[in-house]
Amino acid sequence: MHLVGLGPAAPYRAFVDTYREVWPRHATEAGRLNPHVARPRVAINRQVVIADTDAEAEAIVRAVHPRWAASFVKLWVEHGDTAFAHRADLDAALRAETILCGSPARVRAQVARLLETTGVDYVIACFAWGDLTFEQSLRALRLFATEVMPAFRT
Repeated sequence: MHLVGLGPAAPYRAFVDTYREVWPRHATEAGRLNPHVARPRVAINRQVVIADTDAEAEAIVRAVHPRWAASFVKLWVEHGDTAFAHRADLDAALRAETILCGSPARVRAQVARLLETTGVDYVIACFAWGDLTFEQSLRALRLFATEVMPAFRT
């Protein structure tokens, strides 16, 4: 199976390394569910907001994050469980770069660090989340496609 995860980059590297170490031992098992996959790919998820400047992108993230955060922890909160509330902490997410946010140059640097730190094959980027408008999401996607992705063609 392919592997996809989320969370801070440094701890995720342990999952990636363990997966890549263990997988070859099971690659030829008769009961394998995906024998057509020669080498499983490993990814990590990230929410992304890109704007012309770092300040503009951060302002957008700060405006849209509360709705996403409330949705993320909704069921836990409704059942009196606050143990996961820290996972919706915006400042922690920005520090850990679990939300990629900034100008195209800044996001390019964040993606480079993410790939280097985690060892993943690719990043799954979410451009529509929280209260982002269609226009904000589309603008971020276009900037990502034209100004971030070309740096990673190799």
